Amino acid sequence: MEEREVAEALARHLRERYQCDLFHRRGVNVAKVPGVFPTQPEVDLVLYCREGMRLKPPIIATEIKYIRGTPSGMSWSYYSGLDEAIALLLLGFDYVLLVHIIDEIALKTRYLEYAKALSGLIQRLGVPVGYRVYASTRVDGTISIYRMLEIGDTGHFIDLKDFWVDPRPNLLLELDDELGKRARANRSLILEYLSRGRPR
Repeated sequence: MEEREVAEALARHLRERYQCDLFHRRGVNVAKVPGVFPTQPEVDLVLYCREGMRLKPPIIATEIKYIRGTPSGMSWSYYSGLDEAIALLLLGFDYVLLVHIIDEIALKTRYLEYAKALSGLIQRLGVPVGYRVYASTRVDGTISIYRMLEIGDTGHFIDLKDFWVDPRPNLLLELDDELGKRARANRSLILEYLSRGRPR
């Protein structure tokens, strides 16, 4: 599976779970939004609802990392994407989420303790991003995203939601300094850009 496919599967999963009309845009390249600075990182998934043609806050940016097992360990480190998620705050999104989607086998064999460690770091240090971890499998060409994971054949399940951290509001939007002004300007430009495009 590729990260792009997993991001699409996550978008489908989230759309099914929320009652509002949830739209997503995959791969929002902020370098294409005139006036935005900085022009990175690219936003893997933007989640928002609409009322008619108007976007309805909150606007949530997600940084997605698909982590799978390899013969030498894992395809990414357990903190992968945290730097990019923090950088998304300056783009002016209301909330930012770091989403790790873990291959089921890697999750069962080695990743649970890493997810627990990252969740603890984000919570205890007050990092202003949310964290989600999901398991994934592909069966007959269909990618499934889920949060309940059976450990072995014991009938014992772990709810990955236990590792989730709710995002905090983007405090940069409230600052009166240069960072705050930049975040608010970026937010306006990105909202205008998203309003013009059709959701995918």
